Amino acid sequence: MKVDEWTSEDVHTSGGGEFPPCAGLTSNALPEAQSTVSAESSQTGVSTRNAHIASKPKAQKEEDFPHWYALRTTYGREKKAYDYMTAKGITAFYPTTDTVKLIKGKRKVVTESRLPNIFFAYGTEEQLKSFVYDNVNLPFLRFYYRHVHVGRRIEKIPMIVPDYQMDSLKIICAADADEIIISTDRIDKFQKGQVVRIIEGKFKEKELIKYRRNDIGFVFQFYNLIQNMTVLENVELAVQLCKDYLDPITILNKVGLGKRKDNFPAQLSGGEQQRVAIARAIAKNPKLLLCDEPTGALDYKTGKQILKLLEDTCRKEKMTVIIITHNAAISLIADKIIKFKNGGVDEIIINKNPKRVEDVEW
Repeated sequence: MKVDEWTSEDVHTSGGGEFPPCAGLTSNALPEAQSTVSAESSQTGVSTRNAHIASKPKAQKEEDFPHWYALRTTYGREKKAYDYMTAKGITAFYPTTDTVKLIKGKRKVVTESRLPNIFFAYGTEEQLKSFVYDNVNLPFLRFYYRHVHVGRRIEKIPMIVPDYQMDSLKIICAADADEIIISTDRIDKFQKGQVVRIIEGKFKEKELIKYRRNDIGFVFQFYNLIQNMTVLENVELAVQLCKDYLDPITILNKVGLGKRKDNFPAQLSGGEQQRVAIARAIAKNPKLLLCDEPTGALDYKTGKQILKLLEDTCRKEKMTVIIITHNAAISLIADKIIKFKNGGVDEIIINKNPKRVEDVEW
């Protein structure tokens, strides 16, 4: 008997029949089989005209959700773009500051942008595109792009600003708004007690020097101690330049070097020299402690001791500590991790559960 006698003509045609000679479930046997795909032919000789497949939900992309986007304009037009978009119901943030200027010989307070040509808008990418590509009303408005390397290509991606960073920016702007007056060195008639920030002129660099001297402590990879001075003298030299410094002997006791205060750097181990460098930085009582590869020249055990000292300094002294390192394992102890790649910020991670130094291995 030939097989042809038991089959329909559809087996030998390119989809001519309606029902193929096959056994199986009916089209509504499975609840997830929602969509029908019609086909005219099949390589196997079986018609797939009424074949059913399970449909999958479409995955949503990041640009489908509302975010804060950075927008840029040509010079001086960010306020105009901001006003237009907010009038259309878009939530936006335009960071400004009040600056005292001499205009035609008169002293006037002028509201200026904190970030020239930049403001921020909240919405989906598609929603904001209707404004960015509106060449009639906003021909000067564009997205502020991130340039991302994809193989040999460089793609431009609209820059999204995380919500927590926008909150921080708003707090900073609100804090400065009522307390600090922005001015140049040409205008010197202010009332006693006012806080003035000099942004142009001869005082600008002097203010920067004062900030570095009083508010920032530095810890270097190779210690940078003065070899012909004792441990105590190295620390005392740094605090002579500061106003609200801490007692050098007290700090040396905290880092475990009280008994070595009269020794010279050459008489100390690498770990002890690094502790002197940390004590020198902490004694300034800075708000910010910058550490450049503090464990780079140390062995594993000593490196952990130094990290523990920095951790205690951060938690107990309420001091912000920033560690620059190539050792990725160290990053696990931080509250915030910033990764750099190709000369720019590649990723920012908020570490909600930082590890203790004792639990980190490398």
